Amino acid sequence: MVSFNEDVFETSKTEASIGQVHSLGPNRRSSWKQESRKSGNESPLSYMGRKLKQAVGPSIGPVDSARHPEYRDEGSRGGFSRHEDDRERYKRERDYARQQYEKLERDNNEQRQVINQFQIQLQKEHDKVQRVTQSAHHMQTEMDNKELFLGPQATDDEVRARFDSVLASIKTWSTNFTSGSVESDVFKEDSLADYQSVAPMCRNTLHLMQVVGTKKRRRLFVRGWAACVMSKLLFRTLGTENQPASQAHDLWLDSSTAQSFLKIEDVIYLADRKEIPYRMFSDWRAFTAGLLSKNIQGTLEGHSQAEISRAVQEVMQLVASWGVLEKAREHEMTLTSIFVEAVRLSQFLRQQRALWCVRFPPRTAAVPEKRLETEQIASLKFDPSCMKDEWSEEEDESANVLHGKPVEIIITPALFKRGNLNGEHFDKEYQAAPAFVMLYRR
Repeated sequence: MVSFNEDVFETSKTEASIGQVHSLGPNRRSSWKQESRKSGNESPLSYMGRKLKQAVGPSIGPVDSARHPEYRDEGSRGGFSRHEDDRERYKRERDYARQQYEKLERDNNEQRQVINQFQIQLQKEHDKVQRVTQSAHHMQTEMDNKELFLGPQATDDEVRARFDSVLASIKTWSTNFTSGSVESDVFKEDSLADYQSVAPMCRNTLHLMQVVGTKKRRRLFVRGWAACVMSKLLFRTLGTENQPASQAHDLWLDSSTAQSFLKIEDVIYLADRKEIPYRMFSDWRAFTAGLLSKNIQGTLEGHSQAEISRAVQEVMQLVASWGVLEKAREHEMTLTSIFVEAVRLSQFLRQQRALWCVRFPPRTAAVPEKRLETEQIASLKFDPSCMKDEWSEEEDESANVLHGKPVEIIITPALFKRGNLNGEHFDKEYQAAPAFVMLYRR
């Protein structure tokens, strides 16, 4: 067995070979002879291997000739060539793998640099979009707040909020009229048509007495009556194909100016739509109302005091006896404050580019005098497109199920709209807030 291992193979083969053992200098041969005598006939090859192991260190060890036949003393197959071929192949594979790794690492670094550049560009574009968005928002805010040829324009939600606020005040006020009794002469025959605007099924005053016979229906009728008078006398509403214009003029103006405005408006409103389309008419009306609002002589309460007092008295004459008589003056003052706010809402709507109208749903036919069947006497059917049942949530009924049922009491007016802030879609009117009604359920 050879007395040195693979780790020192390169050193041993360059320093000494089997053939070089006998060519050692005289000093080394003398040392070999002396130590050979001590160890017992040690061969020169073993001696050389031991000396190399001592010189290199503890890593030197015997080579297993069974595992490495190329190291046998006797003639090996080609000497060390097979081992050298394997090492060269391993080195080539290692070098190739190292080159591939280095190439992938370079590619990865290049891709990271590209990604970083894209991220930087993306962040710049994102910042640019944010700046443009902020600029557009600022521009829109400036346009919304800036008075061009029209005054500030309100959104649908803002209009509905003010409209609902007035109706909510009337609802609260109506709770004061459930304690008194209903006298037989409280309803006037010559006002039956007005009462039917609120109670469309009523044929006569006796039927009206039955409608307000319970406290709940009486309260709903009071709400409807106050809202009906308000709609007719305090809001300037233009006529349609199915409904005439309201009796009111613009109460926030002095009488002379309001009458002049009304006359000119009627002429333009009734003009040929091909000559003066709705958009042109609405722009003129909103612009004129805005200018007049800036030049009001006196106070709104002063201009509208007489008409508001007339509207309050028309309501109180019917409902005053249904409340506490000692508080009649207080109730009258509260209603006056509500109607003043309604006039302010009317002024606000007139300055909007869109055409807003406050109206009660129209009755479709005259009420028969002697017919008692519900289907025959009903002059107003439930229409889910512009109505909402006051009790539908309590009864858990959907609008489609209620469609076509007779309406017993109209509680609030509906809010209609034509056109928008951009001066478009004036060709069709739609409901912006429904009229609340109570359906006939007996």
